[in-house]
Amino acid sequence: MNTRILTSLFALTLGACATTTGPIDKPIDKPVEPVDPGKVCDTTADCQTRFGDGWVCENKQCENVTDTQVDIAENEATVIPGVRPEAQAEFRVGVQAALGVPPEYEKALQAFEKAAEIDPAFLEAYFNIGTVYEKQGKAQQALEAYQRAIKANPNNPDAKAFVGKIFLAKARPLLDIGKEAEATSLMNKAKSAFDEVIAQDFENVPANNGLALYWLLKGDADQAEEHVKQVLITEPENVTALNSRGLIFLKAGKLNYAEWIFKQKVIGLDPDSVEAHTNLGTVYVRNNQLPLAVQHFNIAIKLDPSNIAAHLNLGKIYLEYLNYDGAKARFESALKLDSENVEGIVGLGTCELGLNNFDAAIKAYDKAVKLDARRANLYEEIDKLYEKKGSEDDVCKKAVEYYKKYKSIGQLKDHPLLGRITTLEDACKQGFYKAQPTEEPKLPDEGGAAPEEPKAPDAPKAPDAPKEPEAPKAPEPEKKPEAPKAPEKAPEPEKAPEAPAVEPAPGVLST
Repeated sequence: MNTRILTSLFALTLGACATTTGPIDKPIDKPVEPVDPGKVCDTTADCQTRFGDGWVCENKQCENVTDTQVDIAENEATVIPGVRPEAQAEFRVGVQAALGVPPEYEKALQAFEKAAEIDPAFLEAYFNIGTVYEKQGKAQQALEAYQRAIKANPNNPDAKAFVGKIFLAKARPLLDIGKEAEATSLMNKAKSAFDEVIAQDFENVPANNGLALYWLLKGDADQAEEHVKQVLITEPENVTALNSRGLIFLKAGKLNYAEWIFKQKVIGLDPDSVEAHTNLGTVYVRNNQLPLAVQHFNIAIKLDPSNIAAHLNLGKIYLEYLNYDGAKARFESALKLDSENVEGIVGLGTCELGLNNFDAAIKAYDKAVKLDARRANLYEEIDKLYEKKGSEDDVCKKAVEYYKKYKSIGQLKDHPLLGRITTLEDACKQGFYKAQPTEEPKLPDEGGAAPEEPKAPDAPKAPDAPKEPEAPKAPEPEKKPEAPKAPEKAPEPEKAPEAPAVEPAPGVLST
């Protein structure tokens, strides 16, 4: 694979590389291979008998014609006229490191920097330095690399187009947090750079790709499509333009077309396209095919662990399934790459809330609103959390404070929450949220009786079984009255009847 192909594969958002100018160096000579005794020959027929078709006898050595032709093609393609061979060798090391899975960006940067040091006119080295920094989310360093390319060759149109693309890269996060004035200024600079290049060369690929992205940010899909078509006329398999076309379909809600572009066209041309896998995952989210979305976001992260969008999207999917720990890990990964990413901060706060870490959730939501005032509604969530905590300090100070912040930043006028501020303040004045002191019992040595331990209640007795009624006795025959006898002595008083014995209830011992 030649350096230009490697560059275009790696610099997916850049398009074709510029043609370098300068003195023509001697091409790299093909290394002399040692003689293999097993391939010594006299005739081609001898080689074909031993090794099959495609083998010839060349200089008394059997050689595979197909392999030889490929080697020559690769050797000729890897030589860029006008660039020192040593610089090209370092450049190839950088490309291999950058295309690794996962990419070795630091190693790639060192190799590209060394290539540029060896040959300061080697524009592809500067372009790839800029691309690596872009992949790492370091827009300022990428801009400086492209500006170095312009300094090395002031008339190179591609370098100017790449500078414009960095202005767009810096504008995008500003749009996300509502800083439209700053974002618009950068976008205008980008368009000026692209227009300058197009005025000189209307077919310039990086400039047309840049203008397609510019109009996508502006929300004008028709203008974006015009520049995509211009690129595809020149380079039908340009993956950056194809990605842009897929995004145009995605924004238009034509999800089947977008899926086909990303899956069949871009990934078909470049299976390791991080952008295509990320965009395809987004299509599947919109189609509610979340398992497929997870699959492609994971592929994107494997290919490039610094892919913030894939981390954020996976985090949101895990939140849908209430997998707070899994989502938290993804949002934390995104925030390691960009500590001020508002989507990541809000997602992390939601995870902390789901895990009942109220203080951590409050801290995250507060930081998000400070970065993006448009998210002032998060202050309402903070208010609810402080009210839920319930102490006088939490409710009467913190909750009221954040309700007032929400009123100010959110510019609330006729909002139900406005009455909530008054209600809380009145409740606090009446001491509703004050903790009620509980009187502790005095210890015996302080004059108070030790509290008695509560006794366990007696087990209930089982009710006595009802007695069976006695059978009626047969009436006795009447006796004839006898004549009264004279009493022999005075009668003694009758004894009182004995009390009946108490039967123990079942399971209770009698005493």
